[in-house]
Amino acid sequence: MPISSIEEGLEEIRNGRMVILVNEDSPDSDGFFCLAAEKVTAASINYMLQYGRGIVYVTLTDERIRELGIPMIAEENSRLSGLLCGASFSVALEGLHGVSAQGRAHTIQAAVADQTKHEDLVIPGHVQPLQARSGGVLARSGRTDASVDLARLAGFKPAGVICQILADDGSVLLLPALERFAEQQGLKVLTVANLIAH
Repeated sequence: MPISSIEEGLEEIRNGRMVILVNEDSPDSDGFFCLAAEKVTAASINYMLQYGRGIVYVTLTDERIRELGIPMIAEENSRLSGLLCGASFSVALEGLHGVSAQGRAHTIQAAVADQTKHEDLVIPGHVQPLQARSGGVLARSGRTDASVDLARLAGFKPAGVICQILADDGSVLLLPALERFAEQQGLKVLTVANLIAH
């Protein structure tokens, strides 16, 4: 399956479907499931856990993280940020419904709901927020920032849900295997490079 246009991907996201995000159309590109946080459901979380097998992240703007009073992890202790193009990690969140797919979806929905305040969240928890940079992919070309930009461009709040896609053996799935997987699952593949150009 060829790389889809940003317009095609935005149409998927508007309709509550997930896409696969890669940095560029290159054989060594890994992929992340991506959808708008406002459209997350227990079924989409369960799908990510079943087929992605990676950590489920909610991507939030720095402004939203400040509004919710979510503490950030010290830079020297977040060495994994290099794997997500310098994304900043915060302490994980929990809602009131636990670690189940339903519970995680509820926590993500709470993180983007206008009425949610700091005291409505349990910290630490099982949903890992990532802080997107102001300026989106024009400031930093990562999947964290791309997911926030895609949600915004699709007409939703600037917040996404991403999960890295691993192979059956636990290794990272790369192009072109990701494209074969996308074709089997009926998913669009988008590149951050094309989003920057868009």
